Amino acid sequence: MRDVLIVHSQVSLMRNYPDIPFDTRQNPEDAARVISRTRSALQGRGFALHLLRDMSQDRHMALLEAGQIPLWVRNDRGTSAVMLPLDGSACVTLCGTAHVAIAAKRPGSALPEAAEACFAIDDALSRRVSFAFDEELGYLQGQYGQMGTGMNAGMRVHLPLLLRSPQMEEIRKEAQRAGVQFFVPSAGKKNEFGILDVMNASALGMTESEICQLVSNQVQKLCDMERELRQKALRDAPLALEDKVWRAYGLLQTARVLGQEEFWRLWSDVRLGAALELLPVAVDKVDGLVPEALVAHLRSYAEEALTGEDLDACRAARVRELLGEKPLL
Repeated sequence: MRDVLIVHSQVSLMRNYPDIPFDTRQNPEDAARVISRTRSALQGRGFALHLLRDMSQDRHMALLEAGQIPLWVRNDRGTSAVMLPLDGSACVTLCGTAHVAIAAKRPGSALPEAAEACFAIDDALSRRVSFAFDEELGYLQGQYGQMGTGMNAGMRVHLPLLLRSPQMEEIRKEAQRAGVQFFVPSAGKKNEFGILDVMNASALGMTESEICQLVSNQVQKLCDMERELRQKALRDAPLALEDKVWRAYGLLQTARVLGQEEFWRLWSDVRLGAALELLPVAVDKVDGLVPEALVAHLRSYAEEALTGEDLDACRAARVRELLGEKPLL
């Protein structure tokens, strides 16, 4: 059964070629060698190559919004590229933090499944090319902490009550001591939207399965604490909680202008209400609003470079459409 507190799981594998400088962002010739070699190695496996310099800013942003390019894989639009799969299994980003970053995202708690999708691409590449590898250090990287397996494993969790609690700072410090780091996505600045990304701080000295287990264990602890706070809210102030989530649901269903920050606040409250079965909407439907209500996706939907109030009006209309607008009583 899916843990509704977990939004999605994402894994990436970082690889570098031994005969090319690891940082290619300032050297177009080296970047071109990486791109050509990787494209040849994956030929026939259903990937389409896109050079970021030829891609529109909105298209690039849409890939980031959808998580097809992991946020922890930095890109330079002048030299980087992305290979997108036709089957949606995993994407390959080239010439970012590493020569090759294989990434896969899956809904809910699914780190093993995301990892397997990455391993399949890694195996296909390894049959055609060689990566920089040391018997003691593992896969060599530009950053020491990424050596070893070269794996980043992360889970996005929705913890609106826990992230506002005073114990959060101590929880963060304890996680750091265990080798796990927290990131608040740009959408959730100041924790006001309840979203947290949890991932391993280092890949060195651990196997892939140990990294996944480390992240999963930390996420489970966080989810247990969030559930306790939710049960306490239901016991101590059920009417206030119900009123909060229903107000948010009503606004999302009826708003005609909806700014992005307001959307995230309402989304968080509605997701909380859906998870607690206080609202007549499924968590999956609420999750489906993201990334559709974000800037690049809205511009693609409208086929127009919307800004300002026009963009906010489009967001409101798109959210009403996806939720299923109901008439006011």
